[in-house]
Amino acid sequence: MSFDGSRRSHDPGAAEVNAEMTASGSRDVRGSPAERHNWALLAAVSVVSFGGAIVYGGAGDRSAAIPVYFVAASVAVGAFSYAWFRRYPPALRTPGWCYIAVVLALEIGAYLGGSIDDSRAVGAWIAVGLAFVAYGALERSALISLTGGLAALLAVAGLWSDARALGLLLEIGTGTVFGLAAWRLRGAPGERGIDACAPRERSPR
Repeated sequence: MSFDGSRRSHDPGAAEVNAEMTASGSRDVRGSPAERHNWALLAAVSVVSFGGAIVYGGAGDRSAAIPVYFVAASVAVGAFSYAWFRRYPPALRTPGWCYIAVVLALEIGAYLGGSIDDSRAVGAWIAVGLAFVAYGALERSALISLTGGLAALLAVAGLWSDARALGLLLEIGTGTVFGLAAWRLRGAPGERGIDACAPRERSPR
């Protein structure tokens, strides 16, 4: 089997690897254009987290409204993501059922984790963080997995915290982490990648 230049030029895998390279020849830490489409998902989680901060501020850490909010918010993020990814597909580097399994685990984990007595719903943050660690692994995106890991670590630290406004603090921390990650994936002003959300056009052969 020969590996000539013409064969490599039509190799989708090679094209994706080339798309991940910067002008200097090093791999863009944001990943391929398809990976960078995930910025909108991370931004949505950030918005939901800051919304949760408002809920916590008004209802308190031990309110029964908290687990309901987590489930409703995750459904809203899921619906938004479905619409977004139909237009701007993610990398999808593993079978679809793997992604469905992560979503189901997130829904179940967020509800059960947020319903544990005297936990102040910390388990829900752990579930969200671990879900994004798994999603980042499916997308082969270290940045997404790192973001989920940081969110989970914030929640684990909260298990030993006696802060009166723990939920509020965790929501702000999670929103900040996901917001910064979304900004990084999207591309800072002046960086290559600022147009990462634009639909990709197929070049004529």
